[in-house]
Amino acid sequence: MRDLGLHARILCGRTALRLGDIAGGAADLAKAAEARRAGSVYLRVQAWLATALLRQEQGNRPGAVSAARTGIATADRYGAALGALEARAGVSAHAAELATLGLRLALDGSRARAIFEWMEKSRARALDFPSVVPPEDAEL
Repeated sequence: MRDLGLHARILCGRTALRLGDIAGGAADLAKAAEARRAGSVYLRVQAWLATALLRQEQGNRPGAVSAARTGIATADRYGAALGALEARAGVSAHAAELATLGLRLALDGSRARAIFEWMEKSRARALDFPSVVPPEDAEL
């Protein structure tokens, strides 16, 4: 249930920012960001996403890039250890969002090396899981 609450807080923060409520959005993202050092990998990756979004909103581009990198590293380090495919897919989806944010920030900075690095991180997210193949058993 805690992960749903964190997800809802991030969603509320993003919505508030889009509607022009900067203080409210920043407060929601800051609260969500508190979970980045404890809890499941799923919670921590979401919290790093909140941190990156908050830092971006505050105009702290290097901080946002750093948070995106740390979130992806957290997903890479611990995500593969998750047993359930659904849990791994959730972590991977948030890591993909972090990679997209990093790419957007790199494009804003117009640095070719950073753009290429983030393009590779984004592309790598698509390769997280092997393709599903049908079983060899004809009855299945």
